[in-house]
Amino acid sequence: MGWIGRRAAVGGMLLCVAGVASAASKPFRWNRPKGTAGYRDAPNGDQRCGKCKLFDPPKAEGEIGKCWVIEGAISPKGWCRLWEPRS
Repeated sequence: MGWIGRRAAVGGMLLCVAGVASAASKPFRWNRPKGTAGYRDAPNGDQRCGKCKLFDPPKAEGEIGKCWVIEGAISPKGWCRLWEPRS
């Protein structure tokens, strides 16, 4: 087959590393049922989904947020046992 130049090889490696780094910045979507995580629509003291690093806030007014590990619609005022503070 054809010969690949050094610039093309290095560029390909950099793209591969960048792709792995960007994929690692988001947690894996788990989609576990709400009941198995002890989810509830009320906060646990100061802990609530809106302050959790696994919570994806709604994109527009009136929408409901999503969680990276709990399936379905999630209230920003909710809570579950998997809660982790945003850094």
